Amino acid sequence: KPADSEMYKAVADAAATSRAVAIAAEDITGGATGRYLLRGFIKDTGTFPTFTAGDVVYTNDTAGPPTDTAPSDSGDFVQVIGWAVDGDTVYFDPGSTIIEIA
Repeated sequence: KPADSEMYKAVADAAATSRAVAIAAEDITGGATGRYLLRGFIKDTGTFPTFTAGDVVYTNDTAGPPTDTAPSDSGDFVQVIGWAVDGDTVYFDPGSTIIEIA
């Protein structure tokens, strides 16, 4: 966030938290430093749900991991953040277009 220059989980249920610009490349606890991926391939066998190759990947509308289900509740924000390469690998390339569900 610009206010404190720290990274926060992107959550698609509010405008202030909906924009994903990076993905944690390792488990990071609140207040700790860590590695982030801005664009590229990322494999996670422990946190990602099981994707199908070709799935579009979205910011989750909970504080959970990325999902292949687009947020769909009124007031949610939809952002494509990548595409599944296989069950646990994603090409992370967050789009700059975010659509609000009315």
